[in-house]
Amino acid sequence: MRRILACAGLALLCSQLIAAEVNGLYRVDLVLQSKNDSERADAFRRGLNQVLKRVMRTEDFTAVSARSGLAKPESFLTQFEYIGESRDGRPILRMDFDAKRIQEVLRKRGVEVWGSERPDILVWIVTENNQQTQLFSPELMPDLDRLLRELADETGLPIETPLSDLTDQQALRASDIVVGNESKIREASARYESRVILAGRLAAKSERGLETYWRLYLGPRQEYWQAKAADLREALNLGIAGAYTHLAAWSVPVSGDVDTLALRVLGIDSLDDTNRVTAYLGKLSPVTKVEWLAIGTGDAAFRVSVRGGRETLERALVLDDLLQPEASDPNSSELIYRLVR
Repeated sequence: MRRILACAGLALLCSQLIAAEVNGLYRVDLVLQSKNDSERADAFRRGLNQVLKRVMRTEDFTAVSARSGLAKPESFLTQFEYIGESRDGRPILRMDFDAKRIQEVLRKRGVEVWGSERPDILVWIVTENNQQTQLFSPELMPDLDRLLRELADETGLPIETPLSDLTDQQALRASDIVVGNESKIREASARYESRVILAGRLAAKSERGLETYWRLYLGPRQEYWQAKAADLREALNLGIAGAYTHLAAWSVPVSGDVDTLALRVLGIDSLDDTNRVTAYLGKLSPVTKVEWLAIGTGDAAFRVSVRGGRETLERALVLDDLLQPEASDPNSSELIYRLVR
């Protein structure tokens, strides 16, 4: 989703929330070889695995104990149907899985779930081939753009790509991505209001495939990883999967223990502001309950129940700039934030 409006021939930036509510996390479409029973049963297994990879921390997914209660994928289906055929005539099976049941099974085993409110990720990519270095443009590289979006959809991550217009070209060069020039990358990304930025470098090495280098800017943090890939799809998947691993580890609490926190929000000017903050908090993955207690002169008091406690809530709030932290009494347990938009 691009935050751009066309007006009088000019591209004007408009302000939006920088988090997205991702729909379809528990729906999977798979292309099958045939409609026979064994093929369909295997599709149920693969479909459930894809759902789990979208909602669990990566380390939890690899733990056998976390998945032991999900041994019969068909029992977690709410419905399935064939929705057509692929371009080469193969059937496409759509599966809808029961979100509530899956979450209950996982939480009984001490595994927390990543909800549908997730930060938009701005993706910058540089390709290197035959000593030519080029900054990714969706219009000029449609195959790369299509693969990138397919992989993001499979993983449940909301992504956006830069406009690659004159403003972007002047703000950021391919060499800035190659050397990891953090200040330039953040400055160029500021117009998109992104708190999460994924910057990748894909270097073709002839018969050796591609070498990939990835940086994830997560609020004030930076994560880095590199790996080799056989082809473009694998190279992009290394970036998307790596981003998911880091974001889920940041966003999903390790513990399911619920703490109740006092939160005061400054900059509240109306009941609409209070309702907006209440709705926003209620959509955050670790939040189980939000109670609005009182409105003062320019502020509002809330009681928030959070899986994983104070640190988990603070991490969730870092990924959006709706609420910004304010200085508070170090001896007080109350969290103080300001509504900035």
